[in-house]
Amino acid sequence: MLRAMLRHAPASRADVARLTGLSRPTVSEVVRDLLEEHVIVEADASKGVGPGRPGTHLAFHPSGAQVIIVDLSDPRHLDAALSTPGGNVLHRHRRAWGHGGSRPADVIEMIGEVEGQAGGNLVAIVIAASSHAEVVEEVRRAVRVPVHVFDPADLAADIEYLLGERGGGSLVLIQAGADVAVAVRECDAAGVLLERPAGAGRLSSSTWSLEELAPSLAVLATALGVPQVIVSGEHARRLAGMMRSAVRSPHVRVSVSDLDDSVARAAALAVALRPEQ
Repeated sequence: MLRAMLRHAPASRADVARLTGLSRPTVSEVVRDLLEEHVIVEADASKGVGPGRPGTHLAFHPSGAQVIIVDLSDPRHLDAALSTPGGNVLHRHRRAWGHGGSRPADVIEMIGEVEGQAGGNLVAIVIAASSHAEVVEEVRRAVRVPVHVFDPADLAADIEYLLGERGGGSLVLIQAGADVAVAVRECDAAGVLLERPAGAGRLSSSTWSLEELAPSLAVLATALGVPQVIVSGEHARRLAGMMRSAVRSPHVRVSVSDLDDSVARAAALAVALRPEQ
């Protein structure tokens, strides 16, 4: 339900039922819980044009529910942000990994520093990591809120699907950072996600250069039959340029992600991806 609200808020209960396919009683029950958790609020009544009582808009609480995301994908820096479901960034923090120290301790200390800036209800911590299993387990033991873990490329693909200008359509997401990862989101004709694959495919850029990877990635993107190829990450513009030259199909469009605040948007998305919702 929160996924639908991310794309369509403010929305009435009837709108949410229509967008999600949930029954009215189910929507009312979930809305009640989210209102109590201060994740959403009731806004001004909608302007109904027909008979009957106009519906009430539901919107994300501007500061009530807060999420911390910690991005472990950069081997040099540890990034974190405090955000609300609507994408409002309340605090941002970056620090170098400790030299010779404990990585779990570094992450837990940083979470504590960011949590100290939280002025509302902290509802989740999301960790963007393709490995670091020992870090995740230590964090789960140390904090009092749910911890969600996503592959960074999978998280970026979800963000593009839900919040990007091309959101809601099939796409291949290629994240070009310390390594290169590929995640696919495929939709039906109505823009409904068919399946959310678990785990992005990863290629080590220390073994292969971007120049060597670009032709193979172009062939892969064409073979997948998905028209949108979106490249994000530190080397996005460079890799996208090389892929455009390598793509042979006129039906495949390669572009650079237009979401320039992926850490904060991922934090907002973490709430929408809570399994119980």
